[in-house]
Amino acid sequence: MSIKKKKMYMAIVPHYHIFSGLRFDIEHEGFNNSSVIFSPQLYYRDRKTYEKEKVGNANYFNLLAGAGFDVNKKIIINSNKYQYYFALGGGYNHYHLQFYDFVWKYVYEDFNYIYKYELDMLIQNIHRINLGFIIGMREKINDALFYDVYGGLEIRYSYNILNNNYDLVKFNKFMTNFGFTGTNVILGLKIGFDVKNIKKN
Repeated sequence: MSIKKKKMYMAIVPHYHIFSGLRFDIEHEGFNNSSVIFSPQLYYRDRKTYEKEKVGNANYFNLLAGAGFDVNKKIIINSNKYQYYFALGGGYNHYHLQFYDFVWKYVYEDFNYIYKYELDMLIQNIHRINLGFIIGMREKINDALFYDVYGGLEIRYSYNILNNNYDLVKFNKFMTNFGFTGTNVILGLKIGFDVKNIKKN
């Protein structure tokens, strides 16, 4: 009796570039039409200088650095020409953001402590966890390459920490924000390959 060899797939998720990120999916095939997907992520953007007209913008930052991962259990429903599946899982992300904004500062001036409304560079650190599910469809382009479209829902919880105890937490108003807490809609496309078939070619 022959034993079916397990496969491994790798894919890139292009739309993460919109958020200054890079994400890879590493999928390891298991038993009973299932697999585990590990998805490391990196984020980085440095704008070097700040734009005065964007100071106070709820989504504008000068520096972003971050990393995270997702882990999903994938169950294949049908796998003929098209592979239909659903997946359940969760993940963690950390983001470090620097931005300029006007804040009230308690400063010593002319032998007195006074409040002044001044421009300051602020640092916000975000810790985010998420749990969710997706449904998707994969189609082979050839023996090695494939594309995958998917959609779903997830619940996010973000813990925001701002330096100097300023009451000016940002990046938490909309689903696309790094520090959003609430229900998020997932839509995506990934392009990947069968590792073993690439090696054969």
